Amino acid sequence: MADNPFDQFDQPGPSPGSVASPNPTAPITGAGNPFDRFDTHQAAIPTEVVKPQGKPPGYLQSFGEGLMTPVYGAAQLAEHILPISELAHDIGVPGAKSTAQIDKEMRERAASLSKEGQGKFNLTRAAGEIASPINYMGYGYLSDLMGLGKFSESVLSGMLGAAAQPVTTDKNYWAEKGKQTAEGAAAGAVLGAVGSRLSKPNPDKELLKQHGIRMTPGELTDMSLVRRAEEAARSFPIVGTVIRRAEDTGVKDYNRAIYDMALAPIGQKYKGGDLVGTEGVKKVEEQIGDAYDRVLPHVHFRADQNLANDFHRLSSLVRQMPPDQVNQFNNIATERVIRRLQPTGTMDGETFKQLQSELTYMAGGMHASGDAAQRHLGDAIDELNDMLRRNLSRQNPKYAADIEDANRASSMYARIRRAATNRPTSSGIFTPADMLSALRSLDRTPGHGQFARGLAPMQPLSTSAQEIMGKRLADSGTPERQFWRRLLEYPPAGMVEAGVGAGAYGWGHLPAAAGLAGLSLMYTKPALTIMNNTPIMQYLGYTAPPLAAAAGATLGMQK
Repeated sequence: MADNPFDQFDQPGPSPGSVASPNPTAPITGAGNPFDRFDTHQAAIPTEVVKPQGKPPGYLQSFGEGLMTPVYGAAQLAEHILPISELAHDIGVPGAKSTAQIDKEMRERAASLSKEGQGKFNLTRAAGEIASPINYMGYGYLSDLMGLGKFSESVLSGMLGAAAQPVTTDKNYWAEKGKQTAEGAAAGAVLGAVGSRLSKPNPDKELLKQHGIRMTPGELTDMSLVRRAEEAARSFPIVGTVIRRAEDTGVKDYNRAIYDMALAPIGQKYKGGDLVGTEGVKKVEEQIGDAYDRVLPHVHFRADQNLANDFHRLSSLVRQMPPDQVNQFNNIATERVIRRLQPTGTMDGETFKQLQSELTYMAGGMHASGDAAQRHLGDAIDELNDMLRRNLSRQNPKYAADIEDANRASSMYARIRRAATNRPTSSGIFTPADMLSALRSLDRTPGHGQFARGLAPMQPLSTSAQEIMGKRLADSGTPERQFWRRLLEYPPAGMVEAGVGAGAYGWGHLPAAAGLAGLSLMYTKPALTIMNNTPIMQYLGYTAPPLAAAAGATLGMQK
């Protein structure tokens, strides 16, 4: 109708009596269409409603699913080894499944879990798969039952940890299971080798620990690669300073341990606290002197035939020195000793104490000389002093035990003094090498036999300390040190030079000082104390089998 006021608006459908268009979705066109002035482009209506994705599983659910995965994997493996379910299925047992059906269910479960997680890696589920107790059947009971060592236990743990993971592909089951197991065994072998090395106590390191000598992380481990990397890092700024300071801490601990050994015969410990070097040597001398002071007021010295025989033997050795030193020795023996003994061949305790102090002072000055002949003369004076002490002990049986203890302490002190003066620039701090040199020099047995058999006083500790603390890379210029520096400063180039390839290129141009700065905390005194007093390395060794099982489980997961 021409006068219909609604003709200008959209109509809901065709007018009564009109013929419907064969294509109701086609737009209405034509000059008389009142809708031409409006926008008729509309979004297409979807033919299928898209349902929103559900929420991802919670942590507990994911972890529980992960715990069950190795259980299903072990059941799948058991079925392939001994197909009992397949046999039950073949004879018509209700609910029994064929082996193929079980494999299919493993694939469907894996696909369902992947879809549940929207195709993303689920860390919580993976943690559950690794933590599942069934992975660790090889660790503990089974390995004990088979009587396996740590290495074999680690290999077995790695194999079983990997084998417990299900096969979720349609590839050949045994080929996939063999691949899983081989990867787990390889991981177990690596961890087992490292663990066996770490868990085996090193007698040298155990001896150093017993004496409170702190070692650096590189010295604590038996892995030479770590030790040499630490040595190379000594050349770097910041971290190198910290490493060298930690090594100095160990050397100072060694000095105090030697002080304690020298004072042990008189039942004392070193009382100088953290002092070492010239001050420490002086403190040891004072403590031994105090032990003599408690005895000397009660004793008298009388020369006997044994002293005359000892003096004759010493004079024969002295005559092998240069003439100047021979004359010096004779003058000292005459003026300091013989004149005090005339005419009765005796002296009281206070006079003996004065004589001992004079001889000790003179010998100390000779040991500090740069002239080898003078140092040998100092050795002769030390021997003369020891002879007099032994004579004093023989003549005073009531106090013989106390005198002998002080004499043994004094004898070891002479070796400390010699080691402390071995290098003029050491400020009295001696290295294990310094002490070993002093022990050999002061060994009066034929051919240094006592030292050759490792029986010199304080030699076992010094030998162990030298073995652990004394091995160093050359300070500069050596090809190995240059390689380590190149590797640590710029890993890609260093790895290429080593023939390994540039696998670490992601490290970029990170300088070694920045990369290693965080390790500096490991070299502080508190950290060194903790590491040396806690059997960390042995703990790492004993944890190798369960770590191997966890590694095997990780490698056995279907990628």
